[in-house]
Amino acid sequence: MPFLKLGSAINAVTENRNVWVCSEMSNEYVLFWEPKHAFEKVFSDLKKAKKSIHIETFMFGSDLVGKELIDILAKKSMKIPVTLIVDGYGLQNMNKSFRKKIDESKIKFVVFNPLWQQIRRFNIRRWFRTLPYRNHRKVTIIDGEIAYVGGMNYHHDELKWHDLFSRIKGPIVNQLLNSAREMTKIATRKKTERRKIKKQNTMIYTTKDCITRQIPLSKHRPLKKQLKQILRTAKKEVRMTTPYFIPDPHFHQLLHATTKRGVRIKLIVPRRSDRNVADILTNMNLFIANKAGVEIRFLGKMTHAKYIVADDYMCSFGSSNMDYQSFYNNYELNITSKNKKLSLELQNQFDKDWNKSKPFEINLWNNRSKRRKLMEKILQPFKKYF
Repeated sequence: MPFLKLGSAINAVTENRNVWVCSEMSNEYVLFWEPKHAFEKVFSDLKKAKKSIHIETFMFGSDLVGKELIDILAKKSMKIPVTLIVDGYGLQNMNKSFRKKIDESKIKFVVFNPLWQQIRRFNIRRWFRTLPYRNHRKVTIIDGEIAYVGGMNYHHDELKWHDLFSRIKGPIVNQLLNSAREMTKIATRKKTERRKIKKQNTMIYTTKDCITRQIPLSKHRPLKKQLKQILRTAKKEVRMTTPYFIPDPHFHQLLHATTKRGVRIKLIVPRRSDRNVADILTNMNLFIANKAGVEIRFLGKMTHAKYIVADDYMCSFGSSNMDYQSFYNNYELNITSKNKKLSLELQNQFDKDWNKSKPFEINLWNNRSKRRKLMEKILQPFKKYF
């Protein structure tokens, strides 16, 4: 018995305004802000698949969501090609019976950069060198016609979170499919050092939409450059949401330069994320951003959404956090768009979250405990791994 009720639930989602449709410049976006509703629609689409299924996720395991997903994929794999790529670090709680069901199906199951691989080969040096490089992308492509992109994992923790997953139809889906095929080749290579994407293929444009893919092992940082471009071209206001805020000094300088030009920057982060250590580093960086003039608020609920909107005309959303790991070590995928209707909807959701959030208080930061200060000093040298 599935834990999600399909069918009529989709209509309820629309009535509750948790879904928003944008159809402009031939690419159609449906935004889901509650993971439960997103799962309902994704699973419904997966059951209707007739040609192929490709899924990339970071967190995955034998929980309620994972079991229902595998039930669907196992049945579909008997008729059509099904690929499931899960990152080795995000692979959690996979018991023997669950793994046996995957192995007995025809699912092409790939564990990206498994943690045990280099240890098993007694190559500890390579293991430490390649450990940070993760596939953090969240992409689902069905029949080469429907795609889901955002920050949502196929994991039960998502049911308690606030997240963004976008259902996409249009020409950009075919380009996402090409990117997925490329990632499949990369994920199945034995040596992590060879898992590279050519520079000229990291940014693909449609009329107003752009797929931006971040890659490790390269000085070319397209996703970070895209965020910089958004900040540099903003004239009035920038809205940003991220679960973890641990950017490098150069990004802090850019934030300061942007506020100095008179551009208002608003940032929402969760009061507490799912990673306590990351929260300590996040608060350190929030203090720096606050001094630079960035307005900061804490959302009481864990928000896993990652997006930025500038001046109602340009936006970017996807899998990337604003931290070292996403900027330098992960494979990431974002969609950057000049679709005004899409930007406006992201802005409207941001404003709703902003109004129910609480401001960052400098007094609380200054009066933090000695234990907290000690933890900050201990963690500071390791910030590049978060």
